[in-house]
Amino acid sequence: MRVLFIGNLKQISMKLLSRFEEDCKCVIYDEREEHNLKGNNIINYLKEDADEEELAKVFATFDFDTVIFFSGALDGAIKVFDELEKLEAAIHESRKHKVKQFIYITTNDLYTEGRNPMLGKSRETLLKTCDHLCELYAEEKHMKFMLLKVPYLYSMENKDNQLMKWINTANRGKQVKIRGSKYVETDFLCEEDLGELLARILDEPLD
Repeated sequence: MRVLFIGNLKQISMKLLSRFEEDCKCVIYDEREEHNLKGNNIINYLKEDADEEELAKVFATFDFDTVIFFSGALDGAIKVFDELEKLEAAIHESRKHKVKQFIYITTNDLYTEGRNPMLGKSRETLLKTCDHLCELYAEEKHMKFMLLKVPYLYSMENKDNQLMKWINTANRGKQVKIRGSKYVETDFLCEEDLGELLARILDEPLD
């Protein structure tokens, strides 16, 4: 099975990819040249300022069975202005090349209290539009989609995540500010556990 990992890949590490490396050929498509993900079945396609033409080349080169798109909002980012554009480009190429299933991993955090009202509402509207785009392609274009809503991701290998930022802030004796109501729990998910879930999904693909 050939799997494309695309989108916000800051949380991706070998802990997650180890769940796929034995049975899948994994292609890492990222605009940042920061990954050090190596393995027999791992191909890194890292290109700064990659555009839709580059993305089309990747899809033309590999006959992907599954595309896994990681949302830019997974690490709590508020400014995700290009999320819809990148998602639509990936969906378009997936449909064009008859990818068997598309998995969109996005945040379960749409809470806007305590933010800049306009910025918070803009983020919420954009992320809902991304969800609706997936639903539209599933209903009208007959593509097989899975939408996964997950909490904050953290990794023991990759320290550039929101949980570690809060821990480092606390270690420096500074106040930790968690966005949202004090009555709402903040959840975290280890990326290794997410990898286990994704591996099980790929073992039993969508009908």
